[in-house]
Amino acid sequence: MLFPAAVAAFISVQAAPSAAEILQGLDLTSFRNSTGPSRAEGLRRPADWSFSNLTVEDDVASLQRTGNRWRLGLKILRSTPDGVVACFYDQALNSGSYRTQKALLIVRDDLGGYRVQDQDIVDPACLPNPGQG
Repeated sequence: MLFPAAVAAFISVQAAPSAAEILQGLDLTSFRNSTGPSRAEGLRRPADWSFSNLTVEDDVASLQRTGNRWRLGLKILRSTPDGVVACFYDQALNSGSYRTQKALLIVRDDLGGYRVQDQDIVDPACLPNPGQG
């Protein structure tokens, strides 16, 4: 029989979520991003907007939207007691010039996924692109 302290220690040593897991489960309605103009009831996670084709390269998880050449990406910068600080990338690949990145504090949501708790994080590893503001 495990002692309560041992059980608590076992539970607290859960693996941190990967960038891919967070990106695929991220509530895109919880912060400002390029999906804003196309938001509708029932659309929440990247798959709801047809983002698929997951790749992971240099610790950046990316999802590409089928058909219209758009990419979302996420890189975990550090863990905090509340969640993770991550750099979120949002980019048009259809010869458009839209390309942003911003640091976000991401936490678990009540639906088994993730949401942005703070989108005003300043992190030198994820500064806005020139002209982004």
